[in-house]
Amino acid sequence: MCGSSSFSLRCWDEKVTPVSLKLRCPINTRNVREIIRKAEKGLVRERIRTVNNRIDDLKCYKEEYSRHFETLVPDNVYTDLVHVINRKQHACADQGASY
Repeated sequence: MCGSSSFSLRCWDEKVTPVSLKLRCPINTRNVREIIRKAEKGLVRERIRTVNNRIDDLKCYKEEYSRHFETLVPDNVYTDLVHVINRKQHACADQGASY
């Protein structure tokens, strides 16, 4: 998911539409091209919003389940688990930052 966020933001910054969001129309006039350009731009913006909302939701779920899980397992197991999860998150963030 972290790559999806980075990719979408790069597309927005570079004014590029990903192939998966490209629109086609059999009518090829200047007005239609402008309509399609605006619609594709809106689709990229919506993808960014959707990905950001999904990330926020997952952060909330993580916090909620973390508090619950902490009460169910011994402290040393919980600490090890948190360490592994944090390492994975940092690796994901680093991968996104390398774009």
